[in-house]
Amino acid sequence: KAPAPSALFFMKSRLFIILGPFFVRRFKRRIQQPAEFSTPNNRGSVKLPSFSLLDAGITYDWKINTDYNLVLRLNVNNVLDEEYISESLTNRHVESGDATYKGVSVRNQAYFGYGRTWNFSMRLKF
Repeated sequence: KAPAPSALFFMKSRLFIILGPFFVRRFKRRIQQPAEFSTPNNRGSVKLPSFSLLDAGITYDWKINTDYNLVLRLNVNNVLDEEYISESLTNRHVESGDATYKGVSVRNQAYFGYGRTWNFSMRLKF
């Protein structure tokens, strides 16, 4: 019997949507530090820029014989190599004269997310 490719299809709430073998993740993040909120007229938490990531994956299920199947899986994360801020440990608002990156003060201790990554797996079912 010839091997047949397969794909996983499902939807999951607001964090990501899977469309066939591809899925897009959308994130909106806010950070909070309790000291920033001790006064009634505080400015709230810094809003990090939202971002979208495109991930793709393909599975190949190969029936070797009646007792064994070999399953091959390839995933590519952040297919479009999007540059994004994944998190920030500080809550510094933009002040006059501050340098910014996508509306966020560069004085914040922020971290960029991973660029394009991939992984491959092989599984033997018996």
